[in-house]
Amino acid sequence: MKSRDGDEFRPKLIKVGVSNFDYSVVVEGLKEGDEIEVTTISRAKLASEQFNQRMRGMSPLGGMSGGNAARQATGGGGRR
Repeated sequence: MKSRDGDEFRPKLIKVGVSNFDYSVVVEGLKEGDEIEVTTISRAKLASEQFNQRMRGMSPLGGMSGGNAARQATGGGGRR
């Protein structure tokens, strides 16, 4: 959550109560009239992106996918 501080938004910690993914009750951290910017990130999406980055980092080809691109990059691969 970010709240407006002058001309820009700054991160701000708030406490959220009941939520149904459309509406949430803000328990503390904001006052009436505060302008906010809400950024939502799915934990599943974030975990998936982190996993993919780890897998790319472990690849001996530096993140290249398999198939023709990998064979061409290593100079090997099958019949021509």
